[in-house]
Amino acid sequence: MSRCPKEKLVDAHFSGAISTDGEKEMRSHLDGCAGCRERYDRQLIFASLDPNALSAKERLGRGLGVREPRARFWTWALAGSAAVALAMIAAMLVPGEDTQNKLFFARGSRADGPSVRLDIFTVGADKKPAAAKGELRPTDELAFAYLNRAGKKHLLVFAVSDDRQVYWYHPAWRDPQKNPTAITIRSGAKLHELPEAISHPLKGKSLTVFGVFVDRPLSVRDVEQSIQKSKHGRPNITGALVVERRLGLRR
Repeated sequence: MSRCPKEKLVDAHFSGAISTDGEKEMRSHLDGCAGCRERYDRQLIFASLDPNALSAKERLGRGLGVREPRARFWTWALAGSAAVALAMIAAMLVPGEDTQNKLFFARGSRADGPSVRLDIFTVGADKKPAAAKGELRPTDELAFAYLNRAGKKHLLVFAVSDDRQVYWYHPAWRDPQKNPTAITIRSGAKLHELPEAISHPLKGKSLTVFGVFVDRPLSVRDVEQSIQKSKHGRPNITGALVVERRLGLRR
């Protein structure tokens, strides 16, 4: 699937690196591009979770060349951007209650926060991301974001059903003749989005989603062999930090 080149404007907005012209271009573009609106919505969720993310006022202020927007500025912004700006600002200033429900961490996390974290989101038929709750629909796409204070170099994300079938998300594994390895990730206390929402024909009554943070590029076959040897269907990998979350499947 091709990606809109304007997505970089959305990313620049949330990083505080967007120019005044870029901010205006992004606002105008969002009204007619479903893909960029979806990316904007996902970034809103990530920003609400990341303690180091810029605030709503900081993002808009930087984009329009104002460090501390005043009430007069906000009035102008709402009037000039019509319904799109109303939706954007309302979403930024009032994060949904669900944002606290999709976090899962490695055991033994640091006192000042988890050493690694993986957040899970569902993308339904309406293509809007939402924090994963207790159940999934078998047709839901899943998207993820991670935090890596532990400085691990690689990550694998997959799910294991109650009948031990493994579904791969990162790396994607579609060709049985290949053996892809763990994806490379960044370190630090910032939440990073993994691009692409992925769906599988999920079966069974439940599944457990795993995030395996490792220092070496393990392959998908390495992990599956570990799962097969395990009594409980969990990977047992030396030196890895493993997070997991069990979700039901709604039929």
